[in-house]
Amino acid sequence: MDKVNKYLNESKEAQVIRDWAKNQSRTGGRGLRDAYYSVAENIEKFANELNILVGDTGDFSNDLKNAVKARDAFRKITLGKYV
Repeated sequence: MDKVNKYLNESKEAQVIRDWAKNQSRTGGRGLRDAYYSVAENIEKFANELNILVGDTGDFSNDLKNAVKARDAFRKITLGKYV
């Protein structure tokens, strides 16, 4: 029953995104999609570049830890499969 509920919930989420995009008269949800993919493309690069800086200088290790947490949190966002 859990699988059925999971798929029903995903179906509702997909419908919410479709309905919302239809109601966006000019953008059709493009702004949300563009913002999502911009973060997706750049958060990994940011963490990697910061890792190189920390490795070379030893500074900004707290920032690296926070960047990795942000990247991991972004990966948990389920919206990406709908936009």
